[in-house]
Amino acid sequence: MKQITLFIIVFALFRIMGHTQVPLDNFNYQVYYQTTSSDPAVFDSLCTRVCKVTVEDTSGLAFIKVKVGTTEGAGDILQHDFVFDVSTGLPVGLTFFREDNVIYLGLMQTYKADTYFYEVQIQDSTGNLSTPKLWN
Repeated sequence: MKQITLFIIVFALFRIMGHTQVPLDNFNYQVYYQTTSSDPAVFDSLCTRVCKVTVEDTSGLAFIKVKVGTTEGAGDILQHDFVFDVSTGLPVGLTFFREDNVIYLGLMQTYKADTYFYEVQIQDSTGNLSTPKLWN
């Protein structure tokens, strides 16, 4: 009887822990720019690159790791680990804003014509990492 009770307790704990884990690879993102110019014909105006990350679940989320580079996988332009739900104390030019399961990361100011490679990875509170997702 003791073994059955112990099994039920262990099974329940694993089941509860399974529900609190972030489904790490169930996210997507896109990068767009916000320009300060009101003239859409101005192609080479200064703008802010924004990374919009949509996650399935925010429970257990610890970091959103972002790399911006001149080649795929590189972080020579920007490499930063955004602490989840922390919008203060960020380096100059970086911002964090969240609306439910959608996170907006202000990355940097650049020109519209600049082309970069982006990589985003999610880390949960136990240190597990998602598969890096690339965008260009």
